[in-house]
Amino acid sequence: MKQQRLFFLLFSLIYQFVIAQNKGIHTSLTLTEDLTSNFKGGLQQASGHLGNIDLIVAGNLGPGEWFVYGLYNYGAPSSAWVGDLQVTNNIEALSKLRLYQFWYRRSWNTLSLTIGQHDLNSVFAITDNGSTFINSSFGIQPDLSTNAPFPIFPVASPGIVLEWELNHALKFSTALYDGDPGSESDNPHSIDFYLGARDGLLHISELQYQTNAKQLKGVYKLGYWKSSASPSRPSVYGLYGILDQQLYQHPRQPNRTLGAFMQWGTASPSAPVLANYYSIGLVFTGLLAPQKPDVLGIAYAQAQTSPSYQREVSGSTTEGVLEIHYTYPFNDRLAIKPNLQWVYTPGAMEAIPNALIGVVRMVYTIF
Repeated sequence: MKQQRLFFLLFSLIYQFVIAQNKGIHTSLTLTEDLTSNFKGGLQQASGHLGNIDLIVAGNLGPGEWFVYGLYNYGAPSSAWVGDLQVTNNIEALSKLRLYQFWYRRSWNTLSLTIGQHDLNSVFAITDNGSTFINSSFGIQPDLSTNAPFPIFPVASPGIVLEWELNHALKFSTALYDGDPGSESDNPHSIDFYLGARDGLLHISELQYQTNAKQLKGVYKLGYWKSSASPSRPSVYGLYGILDQQLYQHPRQPNRTLGAFMQWGTASPSAPVLANYYSIGLVFTGLLAPQKPDVLGIAYAQAQTSPSYQREVSGSTTEGVLEIHYTYPFNDRLAIKPNLQWVYTPGAMEAIPNALIGVVRMVYTIF
């Protein structure tokens, strides 16, 4: 695995400095390293390391733009120690090299159309404030990710995405994806996909409203999704809502702000894992370093298991997680993020003790 990691980094550096700079191609390479410990509760007390390398290559082609995203993940998933449903770390994945996304986008004034292998969560069900947290549920809410094979990290799928800016405040997005991108083990490098009736389809639509009342930015989203039936699963659908609202901005230091976010979701009675989900959180920026804003966040999320899951897993109820993190950017390239999470009834099982997890994350942008 170390040899693969070094090869991926070396290839990325050679591409950036020998090829990309001479062809007007935009590239970025980011290294994320996590030291993780389960201090108490869960399935076992343990410590380990997780890593993620992101290579993005993009450019213009004719009237549109192309985008390629490679991933390399390594290390030990901490959720195996915790036994939770919501996944304590948003870079958990099998140790593999992946061609994660590759797509082409064409835009016409207020419309854009994207075709290719695409991460649904790069357009839909996003909360800007929630994305600062490490627990996966604040990024892609689990009432979506656990109930159907969504094309999200670390395995995307072919799809077509339409985005339409109705006016300065309203935006409508809709997409159709192949209904089953495969699991990490079935599709380890994200290049093995099958387009056919046996996979079904995944449809998602989202309406977004943006406001700037009293110079405080707010974004409100309402979405609907449906995963069609296939030989291996029933049809499932759901609704979700997201709120991102800036509550305060310092009059002389605009980087010093306070924001809030909420997520809400509910799934149909046929949902295999979760019936309902909600979260709420606060994010403070520029507390100690307004020139290069640091970030302090605190959030709580709770997920309730579905009737079908409760029938299969006796005694399952709800799972909650409380997370607090602090991010300090040393410069434009390097940031460190210490993080604590308290998971209530991991796996929605009262028999599993509440767990205390600590993470120290380092993010380094190489170029």
